[in-house]
Amino acid sequence: MKTWKKIIFGIGLSVSLIGAGLTAYGFASGGAKELQKQSQTPKTHYKKVNLESFDRIDLTSHRYDVIIATANIDKPRLSYTTSKKPDLSYTVKDKTLTITDKGKRYTGHAKQIWKFYNLSDLFQQGRFGIASKNILTITLPKGTDIKSLKANIQTAELSLESVKIASSEVHISAGNLESQASQLTKSTIKLDAGDTYLNDSDLLDTTLETSTGDIDISTGAIVNSKINLSMGDFTGSDLTVTKRNHITVNTGDIDINLAKYDLTINQDSQLGDSDITSDLKPSSENFLTLNSSTGDITVQ
Repeated sequence: MKTWKKIIFGIGLSVSLIGAGLTAYGFASGGAKELQKQSQTPKTHYKKVNLESFDRIDLTSHRYDVIIATANIDKPRLSYTTSKKPDLSYTVKDKTLTITDKGKRYTGHAKQIWKFYNLSDLFQQGRFGIASKNILTITLPKGTDIKSLKANIQTAELSLESVKIASSEVHISAGNLESQASQLTKSTIKLDAGDTYLNDSDLLDTTLETSTGDIDISTGAIVNSKINLSMGDFTGSDLTVTKRNHITVNTGDIDINLAKYDLTINQDSQLGDSDITSDLKPSSENFLTLNSSTGDITVQ
């Protein structure tokens, strides 16, 4: 290393050590408590209301993470965080629950809420984090099936827990889709930027599309469905494939572990390797077409 580089490196290291020492002293002398106190955001409230029965949902959310779940209750229930100023409207009419988030729409310069941890939290977690505090939960009595779901979610997530939906149109601009023990039929789902996690969940006659993000299906089934990823990996674990299905990835890998081998696979990897199990039993009913423009294809 040249002499001038050594000098610059030494000065930078010294300044860093001094800064670290001053930071530690500031935290030890009460700076952490003061910082945490200053970072506290206005208190939010949690509102819970019972609703009339419905079997259709039409929702628009710019800020709320949305959860749709079932529970041992007699009537549907809506729960959400709110401030003193009303920022959410909802109605039940003609068996349709309509929810509209009246908060400011995201324009590309969203104001993030930073949560500052105390010193012990920092040592335990090793990071600062962004905390999301806007949550909206739709809880249905067990056994309730949703005939239709229309969801336009901009900068938030959608979670499904133990629900059956006969038809849905879902668009998520920036956020994840998560599904646990659920079933989506005749659905069109699009994520512009975000990951999809399906566990013990089935896609029937459904089109799932992501522009940027991974798709992970674990212990589930795809039936007569199309899955398209522009940039991201597809992973299927203990996956059941029946009837005619297509999985297309432009940039990313396809990695599938099958639950059943009664399946005919047609695959095309234009720029990547392919590894297909020899345990397949060619089927005249169950087909899976795999296309990867740039990436590997693995089926076991």
